[in-house]
Amino acid sequence: FPVTIVTAGGEVSCYQQFRTLSQKGLVPIPKDPIASLRDKHWTVLKAPEELQSDTVKENLEQAFNHVFTEHGNKPYAARVLIGGLDSYKPRGTVNIAKVDQVTTKAIDQWAVETLELAKKATGEDLMIGNISVGRGHRVGNDDGTLIHADNQGTYLHGLVTLRGPTTVAFPENPELGNHRLISVNSTTGEMMVRKIDRKSEEPLPTFTVGTGGQTLHGETLLFGGADYVNSKPGRVAIQHASPPTSDLNRLTLFISLELKK
Repeated sequence: FPVTIVTAGGEVSCYQQFRTLSQKGLVPIPKDPIASLRDKHWTVLKAPEELQSDTVKENLEQAFNHVFTEHGNKPYAARVLIGGLDSYKPRGTVNIAKVDQVTTKAIDQWAVETLELAKKATGEDLMIGNISVGRGHRVGNDDGTLIHADNQGTYLHGLVTLRGPTTVAFPENPELGNHRLISVNSTTGEMMVRKIDRKSEEPLPTFTVGTGGQTLHGETLLFGGADYVNSKPGRVAIQHASPPTSDLNRLTLFISLELKK
């Protein structure tokens, strides 16, 4: 059961304490997820336990694979929309992953909790734009993944990794745009990056970045994109990157939130 410790700085859950001490190289989990999204334009929150069950993970992978195998293809690193949910309906009808009732209930709970937190943080009338599942999805190539902020068409973007390597975020490093993430040391959390220079015939040297980090499995990372930035002064889009190498073991849920039209 949840336990809360009262400190001089406010209430801190035992989960937060354990998470902070258990592994280096993590994006710090805020004491107040709503205030973090409102003031810092990113937040981390624990996803529902039901979403992290082996049953749900297996069903999500099966649903993802079926989108490819029903057309005679072998599954590969990608993202596909999820259908059959109560919280959102896909705008298209092609290549839609269909999950069972248990998985539907878990995803809907996660989606509604994420949406409600975003509404409280922004004070805006938001809706779910899409929900998708990815296996091995990454934005990059063999030279590393692209460190980027989401471009036009993205208001608030959230993701939770259920298995495999997780997304890396750089909330305090907006200058890392136009860089690639080359590696992440799982023990120390040290990240190696390289600036992109398309005019150079030789790749530039890598260097260490000391701030930023990953989430743990079952933690939702929610952050602003270009449309969110353009809607009000003072907002920022958060730099982030996929895992440095492709790994089909990676299983991730993505949610996009947008303003109601």
